Amino acid sequence: MKLLADEVGWGVSRIGADSVHASTMGAGVKIAIVDTGIDYTHTDLNDNYCGGYDFVNGDSDPMDDHWHGTHCAGIIAAEKNDMGILGVAPEADIYALKVLDSAGSGSLSNVVAAIDWAIDNNMQIVSMSLGTNSYSSSLETICNQAYASGILLVAAAGNDGNADGTGDCVDYPANYDSVIAVASVYSPDVRSGYSSTGPAVELAAPGATIYSTIPGNSYQYASGTSMACPHVAGTAALVWALNPSWDNEQVRTHMQETAEDLGVVGRDRDTWYGFGLVNASAAAINIPEVTPSEMFVDNINMSLQKSGTSTRALAAVNVIDITGAPVSGVTVTGSWSGLARNVVSGTTDSNGKVVLTSNWAKKVKQGTFTFTVNGMAKEGWIYTPTYPSASISIMR
Repeated sequence: MKLLADEVGWGVSRIGADSVHASTMGAGVKIAIVDTGIDYTHTDLNDNYCGGYDFVNGDSDPMDDHWHGTHCAGIIAAEKNDMGILGVAPEADIYALKVLDSAGSGSLSNVVAAIDWAIDNNMQIVSMSLGTNSYSSSLETICNQAYASGILLVAAAGNDGNADGTGDCVDYPANYDSVIAVASVYSPDVRSGYSSTGPAVELAAPGATIYSTIPGNSYQYASGTSMACPHVAGTAALVWALNPSWDNEQVRTHMQETAEDLGVVGRDRDTWYGFGLVNASAAAINIPEVTPSEMFVDNINMSLQKSGTSTRALAAVNVIDITGAPVSGVTVTGSWSGLARNVVSGTTDSNGKVVLTSNWAKKVKQGTFTFTVNGMAKEGWIYTPTYPSASISIMR
């Protein structure tokens, strides 16, 4: 007889991921793992596996015939099922995009195709524990396109570092601005000697002696920035699950801001750890959305202005909040009809007032100018139409 429980690895524990599982386990967040495939029959992964594609063999069966991709998948999403290990986001949806063969190598074109697949299939996160020392414009272009489409890209910084931690040796795609480059640390919070360094390093995560899933329903230890990368991808899934209205830039910035500084005290970013160790316990919290303040048109004061035989109308729009206080900096857009037909806009002053004028009406003895507020805009505010129109007439 034995105790049935998920083993919590030191990496998951160090970033505090297990401490937020009572709030979220990343359910519904879609993560594409670009690697050697996934053993989707593994009992610690099968319920979270949602599909993918094998770009090496050109079919829809991305079975892992190496071990690397399955190991990374376990770090991200090993299930909470009272057996095996526990992943960072144990309810996230994982997709296998197999671009590396049984020897762990593959073509650049397959990686580009995999990222393109992620765009077409609405992935939220792409985890890439792979890299090359050579710059590729086609790889950078597809990464930029994926990021612009709303995908958060996470990649291993590389294992080209030296013991002194000097030099700029971050691999691609991690070295691109659109990708989060993840460095490796070992316990207790010390840079792994092999971890690549350079200004592109954005976050650090546990990457040494990480116990995770491998094909054949088994487990093993592995080390490298490849193991650090999925810790960050999993953390992003937890953050996104709790804040589903956020975009990829908000998730990225929030992980930067909540990272635990391991570098020089007071320095925002360094070449070993970037912004610091990813901190799931600090990042994966629900950030209440700020309820927009309401603004209203209090009144529209109409007046006429004459010049010779021409007349025009002026509409003084007063904007207030729910307490009756004036709201400055509101862009008010409106349209004139009747004796004048034109569209105008302006911004309220410190008294919440903006004056908008009509075109001139020439040689008119009688008629009406009508002004209608079409919309009001100010960041963080919503406009509730309450008094949208006013008119003034010429009587001679």
